[in-house]
Amino acid sequence: TVEMIINSADNPLFVSAQTKRSPELWTPQEAVTMRQYAIALMYLYENQYFQYQTGFTSEERWLAARDTMKGFLSEESMMPMRKAWEMRSSNFSSTFAVVVNQVLAELDSERNQ
Repeated sequence: TVEMIINSADNPLFVSAQTKRSPELWTPQEAVTMRQYAIALMYLYENQYFQYQTGFTSEERWLAARDTMKGFLSEESMMPMRKAWEMRSSNFSSTFAVVVNQVLAELDSERNQ
């Protein structure tokens, strides 16, 4: 996680994309960078879920991570997590897929209220 944060700060394409207010303003290179970062985040969250399932981390810590993931999966997020999930969901464990799909259902339900 720490490496990911440091590397993103050192990546000029990531920094440039983050300074823009809308993904529509991203260059094609920035869009690829953000998509790759989103995929990496999904693997990070899958690992955190695995650690929770196997007792290596607390429920409190997992729920905090889940809330952060939910924010990244929301339509308002500049991180293209939902798109990354749609493109790569088959690369993840079925148990994690259940969790992500529950989060997406929550978001869709909240949006429709």
